[in-house]
Amino acid sequence: MRSILAVALTALSIATLACGKDSTAPQASIAGAYNLVTVNNGALPFMFFENATYKAEIVTWRLTFSDDHTFSSIASTRVTSAGNASMLDVTGTGTYMLSGSALTMVDGSSGGSSRAASLVGNTLTLVVDEISVGTLTYVFQR
Repeated sequence: MRSILAVALTALSIATLACGKDSTAPQASIAGAYNLVTVNNGALPFMFFENATYKAEIVTWRLTFSDDHTFSSIASTRVTSAGNASMLDVTGTGTYMLSGSALTMVDGSSGGSSRAASLVGNTLTLVVDEISVGTLTYVFQR
């Protein structure tokens, strides 16, 4: 079961990566920390996987963007196996590009996989098709 969680959390990490800046017009800086507030319009924690003896939940997730077009990600998850709960932090880094409200994140740790997101004001929205759970909409707030 840990391998399923590792694959799922790697997908989460990839889902949180990079974007670049529009060269024709100045944009406000996206630098800062964005905290996950909802997944599919539901409050945290979000149950990412569950079966009869195993459960994995996202408890918190923070994306931090820097002006040098890099970002970092840390997701705190709770894993419960046979009734015993433990916390696991999943981290990642990458680069990003921003053009208007279109944010592209490129994972620095998984061969350059990229994900598209949108940034409107202080709200970052990431929609990901996860093999094991279907389409997930992650909403982060700065």
